[in-house]
Amino acid sequence: MKKIIFSALVLVIAATSCKKDKDEECTLSAASIQGTFKLSSVKYKASASVPEIEVLTNDLFFEPCERDDTYTLGSGNVFSYNDAGTSCTPSGSYSGTWGLTGSSLTINDGFDTFTLNVSSFACGSMTATASDFDVTGDQISFVFTRQ
Repeated sequence: MKKIIFSALVLVIAATSCKKDKDEECTLSAASIQGTFKLSSVKYKASASVPEIEVLTNDLFFEPCERDDTYTLGSGNVFSYNDAGTSCTPSGSYSGTWGLTGSSLTINDGFDTFTLNVSSFACGSMTATASDFDVTGDQISFVFTRQ
């Protein structure tokens, strides 16, 4: 009888200890978007009639030393771009401000102001897009992965 009770107890402990962690819920807000990110994909579509292309790995768009850099949306709406990993020459680190209104993320990097639409947000990543980014009719999509 003791063996049956012990076996049942072991089975219950094993079954309850193997539960998967509940997925963390993330709602887009100024607090939840704060953190440090790296680009994991950048897709560009020059117009509606051409296919979208991945440009993060294209030297014409991003130098190899820029591909491992980090983007921080910090408290107090401080934005910083850090020339991380392989450093560019000269180093390209800078800072500015950021703000979030609804799904519109505005970044002022000290040189220009960009407004991106956060089209997808999860705890570990987000996708932000912009139209008419470089030329009228184009579209760009940035996938950021939280570090």
